[in-house]
Amino acid sequence: MPRSTRQITIDRPADEVFAFVSDPANDPQWHDTILEVTPTSDPPLRSGSTFTAVFRPQDSPATYDLLAEMTVYEPGELSELQVLFAEPRGRVPAMVGRFVLTFRVESEGSGTRLTRGVETRGAAFRYRFLWLLLTPVARRSNQARQDELLGRIKAILESGHAPVTTPEPGRRAAPNG
Repeated sequence: MPRSTRQITIDRPADEVFAFVSDPANDPQWHDTILEVTPTSDPPLRSGSTFTAVFRPQDSPATYDLLAEMTVYEPGELSELQVLFAEPRGRVPAMVGRFVLTFRVESEGSGTRLTRGVETRGAAFRYRFLWLLLTPVARRSNQARQDELLGRIKAILESGHAPVTTPEPGRRAAPNG
């Protein structure tokens, strides 16, 4: 199903970039459709760590509860988060299915190359044909959205004011404001 992979270079050390982007609790700081994230497993962050989140699609008043699991966690290099809708009913969950989000960091000179991948899997059958028809348009839109989000991450990290927030299990992380 739809997949988008984009890269950006950030003028910060790779370990700092990885620490920020691999922790879903930081997502509300840079991702405007993620309203809050709550760890549901004990620290430290690792493969198998779990989270709940609240998602609001762009230009929509509706919110959806999400369940997430860190399926790959290679410190300093790669993280993969699989995300499902807690209640898989309705048009948005049926269209999207589940998300697979990846971050890869690589040292590049004095900075870091950050690669973010987003893939949707398991959309309802009736929407798969629609995705195929819309792929050329969706690809451009997804790439622009990815670039926007990566630009936010870059701005936060290069500002030197990137608080890494890892709340205790059961406590929410919400945007700084």
